[in-house]
Amino acid sequence: DCFDKTYNATIMLVLARVCNEVDVADAIVARSSEAASIASYQRIIHMTESDDEVQAERQSVTVKCPVSQARMCVPVRGVECLHYQCIDLLSYLRAGNSGCFWVCPFCDKPMNPYDGIVVDTVLRTALDLSADSERVKHLMLKGRDTFIWEPVNIEEACALDEDDAPTTPEQKRKRHEDGTVEDPICL
Repeated sequence: DCFDKTYNATIMLVLARVCNEVDVADAIVARSSEAASIASYQRIIHMTESDDEVQAERQSVTVKCPVSQARMCVPVRGVECLHYQCIDLLSYLRAGNSGCFWVCPFCDKPMNPYDGIVVDTVLRTALDLSADSERVKHLMLKGRDTFIWEPVNIEEACALDEDDAPTTPEQKRKRHEDGTVEDPICL
């Protein structure tokens, strides 16, 4: 009886190559584009247009990676992230690989290394231009539509107007929860 019936089967062969974090990072950087960075900025602006508080604040990012605590080399954020602050690509891959988690450390949105990461080429250029200065701790967005980051050194960060600094614990907490650092804080 069983020889009288026709059976269909599908066999799948999957070839996989083991690669380290550096190989994955190189592949992500190779497929990065300024157009994807600009689209990321435009999405952040579009999604925060209705938030008057976010519009009024000066947007700045720290040059230090929150995971490695070292200066970022290749700044990335998730495709779905709505904040300017980035994380260093290699640090993110190493931390995610060891813990098997692929989410943004700022907003918990997915950051799959295959298709969920955007290399911020605009911020990367600003980081490269200020790489020789140990005094630059933050970069400030020149304007919401210019996509130009300007260095803020320690002295400038300390000279910022006191009125712009967060005053209540709620303001301070919000600035960290949304992944951005609007005003550099002198330590």
